[in-house]
Amino acid sequence: MIQTYFNRYEIKYLISLAQRDKMIQYLKNFMHLDSHTSNGINYEVRSAYYDSPVRKALQEKINGLNVRKKLRVRYYPNSSMNGNSFGNDKMVFLEIKRKFGENLSKSRIVAPMQNWKSIIDENSNEAALHFNSLSPKERRTLKEIWFLRHKFHLYPDTSRMWDDFIFRIPSASIKVVSFKTHRNRRKMAKISRD
Repeated sequence: MIQTYFNRYEIKYLISLAQRDKMIQYLKNFMHLDSHTSNGINYEVRSAYYDSPVRKALQEKINGLNVRKKLRVRYYPNSSMNGNSFGNDKMVFLEIKRKFGENLSKSRIVAPMQNWKSIIDENSNEAALHFNSLSPKERRTLKEIWFLRHKFHLYPDTSRMWDDFIFRIPSASIKVVSFKTHRNRRKMAKISRD
């Protein structure tokens, strides 16, 4: 079952690669790798972030606004999650991420990769069909995505790719994520098939 709603407390630290490697070796002693890794070590993450023409999301981040939302499309190209929901087609997540200080909540829906642009656009047969296939809770998430997109004239502004090393202690709901950014591109939001 794919988790579509999250609430967590999040603290981020900037560390060197040497510190990261040392931390990973230490965590292996008492934490487990995330079950979605494809190679037993990490997994690739691709995200397309939406922003307004006046760069509202970016300005809120730069200004350190404690309460903010952002819309993104997330894809895990090598994850074991792919192929589970739409036959052989890969899937993406259409997400709303909310920050309240160090508290984070995220709601997302799963969409087939081939149709995500039509679904997020709202005015298409694919969007209507997908909307009707969702649970009531997921429909509220998609309606909010459409509302935010129209209210702020959001468009895909930035894409990022990175590798995550994720360790978990499931019984304690603790997750440690370490990532290394590969690419960060402005004005390009390409999430493609491999």
